[in-house]
Amino acid sequence: MTGVIVAAVCGAAIPPIVAISDTHVDSLSGTTATSTFQLEPDGDIGKYVNALYTDLGDWITPTGAAGNDYEAKMTTISGFLSSGTAGSWLALGTLRAWTRTSSSGTQTYVGTLEIRRASDGTVLDSATITLQARKI
Repeated sequence: MTGVIVAAVCGAAIPPIVAISDTHVDSLSGTTATSTFQLEPDGDIGKYVNALYTDLGDWITPTGAAGNDYEAKMTTISGFLSSGTAGSWLALGTLRAWTRTSSSGTQTYVGTLEIRRASDGTVLDSATITLQARKI
């Protein structure tokens, strides 16, 4: 904490803070159930449960630091994605979304999401993301 105070007093730039939390997105529908988790290029975290969007906060503070200086990678623990990319680092200057759908029964995807600084590959935070889609 002392370093932050010294940096603020001395005029040095305070580095952005990347923070994500374990998230469970659960959808239930009589037709096709859809659960989506996304990292947005403006620094927001969002989810869609069927067609209803919810803002979950920010993946970076200040949000003005968001963009191509950061990358995200989803690594599959179990299940599979209906859409979105797993296993590759993706620049966060573009919307990145991971979706699981179900048109029959319950379908679940679990992955580890990491965010890193693109310039040096340093992983700044990670979280477990669970996408559950239940068609009733």
